[in-house]
Amino acid sequence: MKKLILCGVLACLLSSVFALAWGGVVDNNTGLSENNDFSALSLSQSNGLHLYLNAPFNEDGTLKFVAEGVVKYSLNNNFKTNDSTFKIIADCDLLKFSGKWTTENGSVALDLGRFTMADFSGSVFTQKADGLYFSYNSQSVKLGLYGGYTGLQNRLSVSMADNDFDKDDNVYKLCVAYIPLMADISYKSLFETNTIGIQGEYFIPLSDKYTQKFYGTLLLSGPLGLVGSYTLKGTFGLNKMEYPMLDAGADLSFYLGTSAIVSMGGEFISFESDGLKQFITVTSRSVSRDPLFEGGIVPRLSLIFAKDKIYASFGGKALLAMSKDENKFHGIDASAGLLYNLFSDLQIGCDFGAYIGFGDFKDFSNYSAALKLTLAF
Repeated sequence: MKKLILCGVLACLLSSVFALAWGGVVDNNTGLSENNDFSALSLSQSNGLHLYLNAPFNEDGTLKFVAEGVVKYSLNNNFKTNDSTFKIIADCDLLKFSGKWTTENGSVALDLGRFTMADFSGSVFTQKADGLYFSYNSQSVKLGLYGGYTGLQNRLSVSMADNDFDKDDNVYKLCVAYIPLMADISYKSLFETNTIGIQGEYFIPLSDKYTQKFYGTLLLSGPLGLVGSYTLKGTFGLNKMEYPMLDAGADLSFYLGTSAIVSMGGEFISFESDGLKQFITVTSRSVSRDPLFEGGIVPRLSLIFAKDKIYASFGGKALLAMSKDENKFHGIDASAGLLYNLFSDLQIGCDFGAYIGFGDFKDFSNYSAALKLTLAF
């Protein structure tokens, strides 16, 4: 009788969930890296199991609960020094309730729980956190409000600039605790087809060991007729609410037929000088594989190709490092990737990366290659 009652309760619960979906992915990532003279080969190896759940509460899917979790191991070994680390990592990447409701002039959306949040800059704060995001979207205006907490995230899978690390860290170790607050507004009908937006961010540390940070970003984007698009953005920041920082960039993208996009642009990242300080982010950001680059001008070029079962990408950056005393060209950072869908549930890919230093910086050159495999079920 108890089993019959339990089955009846489960049937009632599941009947209220429309098109419940679940599944997973098993992945492999095997990478090799070398220094400038190929004398310090290193291996990185990782395998993981990713599971997801999508539970809509209505027929059109505007109210739903979604979750994603992962368990994996990470092995790193330096063959020259024979140093190695082995870690098991468990994490919940996504755990949120989301809803979207239509209003008279637009729509209102709400995300509550654990999810990835990316700011306008694309570099200051782009990571998972626990929080709430509210947005209003109409034909011409979009408004957004966000508040969260980073202290429950796993620093083994979420990289923050202020995180502390220990070689004995394993499974789940907490990130540094900040309360991120964001507000943004975008006008989407500038000159009919362009978008202009502004966003403010305030990060409150919950420890005196870290500093308050404020950022304001101005964004302008739109189409270039039928041939491409452009993006202009600039971010002004204050570390400790007194040290000014600046990050500004521009990108132009052009369509090559229906299968490829080429982009070109550049970025200025502030450095230690009389007027500005080095640009510091909340989420860890690696501008390049150059270990000495701390700020300057970074011209860039990229190409993306996607057709049928193939996705390929190439990117290159030139690194003009600037400081209070001198400006020097450090080198070129390049990367390439290829992904092929063998079957609908099986993908294989490879990534290549290289930093080629010039002159005084050639000893800092480094190279990497990785083989990736994913199987969905």
